Amino acid sequence: MQAFPDAADFATAREQTVRAITELACRAQESGRLRPGFVVDDLILMLMAHQCLHHAPRPARLAASRRFTAYVIEASRSTPSEQASAQLPPAPHLRHAHSSGTS
Repeated sequence: MQAFPDAADFATAREQTVRAITELACRAQESGRLRPGFVVDDLILMLMAHQCLHHAPRPARLAASRRFTAYVIEASRSTPSEQASAQLPPAPHLRHAHSSGTS
């Protein structure tokens, strides 16, 4: 954005996106599918946490992304799924090469 300040109106696009997400969250809460305490900042926090996965090697990153997303979806439900743990994607191996921990 700093390199090309006139390339796009990011502030307007961001506001439109936040409004759309807020409306979607309200509708999901009203329908009883999204937990009552959810706020848009929760989604931003989740996206920020997910972004940290880009440091992992590609195969682990993809597996971690799938598992993280499954956890986020389950945590956002108004009522937990009884089959959630059985439906989680496999856990990726994310330990650093210099780590000597056991499995």
